Amino acid sequence: MTLALVGRGREGLRVELYWATECPIAGRYVPEVKRMMERHGDVVFEFWFPEEGLTEARLERWKGEYGVKGAAARRDEGAGRARRAGARMTPEAVVWMGERVVYRGRIDDRYVGWGKTKGAPERRDVEEVIAAWRAGREMKMREARGYGCVIEGMK
Repeated sequence: MTLALVGRGREGLRVELYWATECPIAGRYVPEVKRMMERHGDVVFEFWFPEEGLTEARLERWKGEYGVKGAAARRDEGAGRARRAGARMTPEAVVWMGERVVYRGRIDDRYVGWGKTKGAPERRDVEEVIAAWRAGREMKMREARGYGCVIEGMK
């Protein structure tokens, strides 16, 4: 579901989520992203799939499997959009305020290493960025390293 922007006298916020249909870590984050989408109706969320050879049929099947039928989910052929955003892995969030990136990295700190997780996250990075935007605080670029599947051709 693409959620509408509410201007309220400020630039809108858009969360681009770089995803892969076969990345198990990305798959585990779908419930968290769905929760954020429901909670933050004034933020636009978009899934981008920089997977070579991904078909529309496979993308639609993924949306059905994960219950995100109404979500904006698009193929990123050649990973051009991922390059523009600076995304290097899936799952990775890139948060835009207008035409400026204000955050790039993990969704939260649940993963502490390759295959190592905490029971629950202590920091919810994307939620923190949304809260700062909503409070009208100055938005400075910040990054947080995450763990996941490398986007082919990215380092």
